[in-house]
Amino acid sequence: MLEGIFRIEVITEGQFVDCGYLIKTVVIRVNPDAMNEYISSGVLNTRDVYETTEEWNAYKEEKVKRRQEWEWKVEEKLGIVEGEVDSLVVSHSLSEIFTVVYMSKENRN
Repeated sequence: MLEGIFRIEVITEGQFVDCGYLIKTVVIRVNPDAMNEYISSGVLNTRDVYETTEEWNAYKEEKVKRRQEWEWKVEEKLGIVEGEVDSLVVSHSLSEIFTVVYMSKENRN
């Protein structure tokens, strides 16, 4: 199976300091391949599709793993280095538009 090319485009960025934390916000647009990965990483089935609770839980765990991998790709494309941020959230805003908010201690040594 051919894997698509995961791409993002930064639409706008901003940052501010609050209570000793630098908070950065980035609005991005993802290409169709990245959007397809995002959609396929969501829980699309319901419990009644599976015969056992174990199967249902395994399905949900796989989707959580795939969503985390998708978010790691976004972080990588934005140049966010693991360990340099204290908190990061990627949220779906509209269509192929996402908002990434992350914060780090302002005077990190």
